[in-house]
Amino acid sequence: MSGKLKDRLHDRIVKYELSEQQLESLQAKLRALEPAPTRCAESPVRSWWAFSAVLSVLAVFLAIPVYMQISEQKNSFNLEMAQLIAEEVVKNHLHLKPLEVKSNSLSDIRRYFTQLNFIPVASGLVNSLDTRLLGARYCSLQGITAAQLRLQDHKGRFLNTLYQAEYKKEVFGRLPDIGQDEQPLVAYANGIKVKVWLERDIVFALTEVEDTK
Repeated sequence: MSGKLKDRLHDRIVKYELSEQQLESLQAKLRALEPAPTRCAESPVRSWWAFSAVLSVLAVFLAIPVYMQISEQKNSFNLEMAQLIAEEVVKNHLHLKPLEVKSNSLSDIRRYFTQLNFIPVASGLVNSLDTRLLGARYCSLQGITAAQLRLQDHKGRFLNTLYQAEYKKEVFGRLPDIGQDEQPLVAYANGIKVKVWLERDIVFALTEVEDTK
């Protein structure tokens, strides 16, 4: 009800000096004529927080598949490359060519390999084996120039070959790095076990021929 109407009614009430009961009845009618209070509009701040919460939940659900994909890619090694390396290594192992340098000293081996982009190193995995170095020759792994080291067990029962090549990710893909506590990949070719791994940024491939005697 408008202010002017209320004023006129008030003047009329005063003029005629209504009784208390009449006054209460009239006031009740006036209240009934007033529009019902409208619901207050929702606080903009509250609406913004609700919207942000919805976006946060949605972002989590969208991020889960992406995170799982990244995690899977991070933990997946190039098994196909390991198999290719194993087949190449075993083929060379079964058709051994003469050694180009004969020595049981890694220092002598290093001095011989002047055409490599890295220095052949001793491997923690190989050092734990009961083998001795016989010599080495140039070879390749997937088209990358490599050193082929020939190893023999101390009882002279069998030979194994150890390859070292410069690591190029675009060629080899992701391989396990034992420096990061990752285990070597294992592949088989022609019945021979081959381990493939990274160590000090060098690709290693080792045949593990078992004693057949």
